Amino acid sequence: MTKHRSQLSDAREYCQDIHEDDGIDPHRYFQATVSHERNRKSIQLCGQVAKVLNMALVGCDSQLLASLFVVKVVTAPTLSRLEAIIDTTQVPPRVTSLDIHAELARAHQGLRLAVGAEIARKYVPELVFRLAAPHEVSS
Repeated sequence: MTKHRSQLSDAREYCQDIHEDDGIDPHRYFQATVSHERNRKSIQLCGQVAKVLNMALVGCDSQLLASLFVVKVVTAPTLSRLEAIIDTTQVPPRVTSLDIHAELARAHQGLRLAVGAEIARKYVPELVFRLAAPHEVSS
């Protein structure tokens, strides 16, 4: 019985101090943190989707879509939805971002079918398009 009491007294002494893991679920605290961006397979899939989208955009009948270029594809927030960052530097200045989004919305299903034909996954990820900011486009 003395052994049990000594363990309790040690625990009480430990509980008097505040530590970095106080109030945190142990399952989350000791869980290995793996970022989706750092995962090799997700990076590989995003690169493959970017290549397929670039080929599909060049092959489109629309001059506007043919002038677009996919800079990068990232997970948004998981692999079930991918965000394609589009470079619009080759687009004529009279074309607005609303025109570009409308044209991408019209071609969305065809682009998703092109991605589905090239990647080996059970489900084709949903595609979201975002126009690149000037600092995201490498010179």
